[in-house]
Amino acid sequence: MKKIVKRIGVVLLLSNILVSPVFAKDINIYINNEKIETADAPFVKNERTLVPIRVISENLGVKVDWNQEKQEVSLEKEGNEIFLPLKEKYYVQNGERVATDIAPEIKNNRTFVPLRLIAELYGKEVRWDQESYSVWIQDSGQGKLKEKLNQQKEELIQQKEKPQEKKKALGNRGEKAYLYANGRIIGNKNSSIYHLPTNRDYKKVSLRNAVFFNTEKEAKAAGFRPAKR
Repeated sequence: MKKIVKRIGVVLLLSNILVSPVFAKDINIYINNEKIETADAPFVKNERTLVPIRVISENLGVKVDWNQEKQEVSLEKEGNEIFLPLKEKYYVQNGERVATDIAPEIKNNRTFVPLRLIAELYGKEVRWDQESYSVWIQDSGQGKLKEKLNQQKEELIQQKEKPQEKKKALGNRGEKAYLYANGRIIGNKNSSIYHLPTNRDYKKVSLRNAVFFNTEKEAKAAGFRPAKR
C-alpha cells in the first residue's frame, strides 16, 4: 500500500512539473524592433507565451474589453472582432468558433492571453528566438524581422567569443609581460632566469611564461638565477 501511495505521489509531482508555467528566465518582447517593458512578467506554458492583456492593447493598437459576466476577453481592431473565453481552448472570430491549443487565464489578478495567437490574428509576423528567449513581432510584409533576429544572434555569438579572444590575446603577448609587472622583477619560467627592470631583455619575456617577484631574494629562493646585465 505504501508503494502505491508513493508511486501516485511521484506521478502527481511529474504532472505538476510538466504543466506548470515557466518563470525561470525572463522573456523579452520586441514589437517593431522596440523592446516592450511589462509590469507583470510574461510566461511560457505548453510552449506558448502568455502576456498581460495590456501588452496587446497598448502596443498592437487593439481595443480590449473584459466581460465579467461571460468571463470573456473581447478584442477589436478595424472591424475584426475576436472573443476569448477564459480557460477555454477556442476563440470566436467574426462569429466563427475556432479551436486553439492554449486558453487565456488569470494570474495575480491579471488576465494573460496567448501572444502569438492574437498577434497573428491581427496580421502580425511572429518569431520566437530560443537563444535570446525573445518574442519578435513585426508588421507583416516589412521583411525586417528575420534580418533583426540574425543581427541579434550574431551579437550574442560575438559576446560569447570575446572572453575567449581576450584570454587568447593575453596568452600571446610575448613582449608585454612588463606591462603587468608594475616595476617588479620578471622571472622566465622556461629558463628559470629573472630580469630586473634595467636588464635589456626585461621587455622580451612573454606573459604566458612570466612570474613576478618583489625582490631578488624572493626570485632566488624560488630557484631563479639573475640574467646577464
